[in-house]
Amino acid sequence: MRNLFRASAGLGAVIFAATFFLPPYFYNSPRMRFLWAYDAAFPLGEWGITLAFFAAAAAMAYPYFWAVTAVLTALFPRRRMLSLQLATHLAGGVIIFALSLFLLLIGDRPLPPAALWTALFFPPVFLLFLTGIYRRARPPKRWALLTGAGTLPFIPLQIIIGRAVVTDGGTGWGYFLGAAGATLCLAGTVGFRLRS
Repeated sequence: MRNLFRASAGLGAVIFAATFFLPPYFYNSPRMRFLWAYDAAFPLGEWGITLAFFAAAAAMAYPYFWAVTAVLTALFPRRRMLSLQLATHLAGGVIIFALSLFLLLIGDRPLPPAALWTALFFPPVFLLFLTGIYRRARPPKRWALLTGAGTLPFIPLQIIIGRAVVTDGGTGWGYFLGAAGATLCLAGTVGFRLRS
């Protein structure tokens, strides 16, 4: 039964990771937004703006790259692999924190101020929470707790982005599918934890 829950979590993470490319060639898909931010960093000009676009591209890719690490830790739930998952959250959190701080300081606010302030303060709290799990939880609970906790910010985020895309007249099903995949991943880790 535990293997079934682990497989469910891994499948959910695979679905979530795959939605980076969905819908194909839709201008507001995660992949296309990533490419837009990456391309906007060139030609290299004012260093602050260039770094901001690189950071924006990395921030867009972070949830989906984390999903790949979640798949790997579902297959190989060793401490070293869990370190990779935690390191991904650390890198993503630092990037989001730095980008939010930069945008607040220069006064350029492509997002509502409340969203930027949330993006500034949430990563340190989230990282402390995950680090506590990583250090204190014991195997096999460590994998389930760390992976399950890692999905928590991505489920509402995918729904919020999907609704914003639909409101703008776009196609949001890729984001909603991502939320469903993350939810399946969370459910698998909860089931695994309850059976441990």
